[in-house]
Amino acid sequence: DDLAGKIVLGYDFISSLKIANDGDRRDPDPSDPGDWTEAGECYRDSPRSPSSWHGSHTAGTIGAASDNGVGVAGVSWGAKILPIRALGTCGGYTSDIVDGARWAAGLEVPDVPANSNRAQVLNFSLGGTGSCSRTEQDAYDAITAAGTTVVVSAGNSSRNAEDFSPASCDNVITVAATQREGYLAYYSNFGKVVDISAPGGFTIPARGGVLSTVDSGLTTPAEDSYAFYQGTSMSAPHVAGVAALLIGENPDFSPAQV
Repeated sequence: DDLAGKIVLGYDFISSLKIANDGDRRDPDPSDPGDWTEAGECYRDSPRSPSSWHGSHTAGTIGAASDNGVGVAGVSWGAKILPIRALGTCGGYTSDIVDGARWAAGLEVPDVPANSNRAQVLNFSLGGTGSCSRTEQDAYDAITAAGTTVVVSAGNSSRNAEDFSPASCDNVITVAATQREGYLAYYSNFGKVVDISAPGGFTIPARGGVLSTVDSGLTTPAEDSYAFYQGTSMSAPHVAGVAALLIGENPDFSPAQV
């Protein structure tokens, strides 16, 4: 109920059949089939894990319905969510992330229908080790030139964010995580490339994580539910939600003004 009526038509950009986990590759259905894994599936000795419903959690922080007597309140209660699938079982590819980002911002992607719902803010609750690649930087430059603001997670390795991407890219807002009292969360990356911090949660008992929308299914979708998570994946959508509020009040704001 918290996301009912909030979703506009997105796209599934996962090019790998194994990663997609939905029986096909790129297609117009961005719904999450679950990203559960068996032991050893992703790499040698990798643990068995249930589905995370990670995208649903970040979407709720941005735009869950407010004042409806259910669940949680999103930061930007008027925002619409454009879902893009780029990561799935065991992760994904930078090429899929970049294509999804470009398409979300209304830019052309070969062999994919044009996007009729250009996003004004992109939330990237994802990342990996290594500095920003030319492929990524070119994409974020084009996206911001097109008028779309990009918000990204700093990363959860308690290291300098300049060694991670897209946190180290230019033309993005890089978000670190604070814990309940406002101090830097123990897991959060940090450094000069960080632009701002926001609540990321701290799930040690009685300390409190970020509560948001998920699915109750351990593998495939089951029923709407809620869960406490922690991470810079949770802090970034707080900032993306604020960016949406700013643009709602100032529709002509450029990414630089945001």
